Amino acid sequence: MRSNLYDVLKLVDGVIQAGGPVEWDDGESEAVLTVIIKQEAQIAGVASTSSNLKSSEEAWSLDVEAALSEMKFKPGTAYATSLACPLGEGAEGPPFQWSQEVQLEE
Repeated sequence: MRSNLYDVLKLVDGVIQAGGPVEWDDGESEAVLTVIIKQEAQIAGVASTSSNLKSSEEAWSLDVEAALSEMKFKPGTAYATSLACPLGEGAEGPPFQWSQEVQLEE
């Protein structure tokens, strides 16, 4: 399994609607996905899929809130690191990890 985030992510009331396309390898049937997003030096949030992503899905999405309730993400540049852990008969290798810069837009 391979994935990334869309370059531009929607921001609604300080919450990031993160997501991206996904490519599956033979034998992978599902995956667990986690994303961490950091903006500036003081705002960060993390989210994980609440149920396994199925290999029939071509994209994923998660809402990422700031870890500290008094903080909110705002429009601009942010940095994301994600980890996808594929499951199934063909998922013998390590989890897939990637990092990238994203733009947050309302």
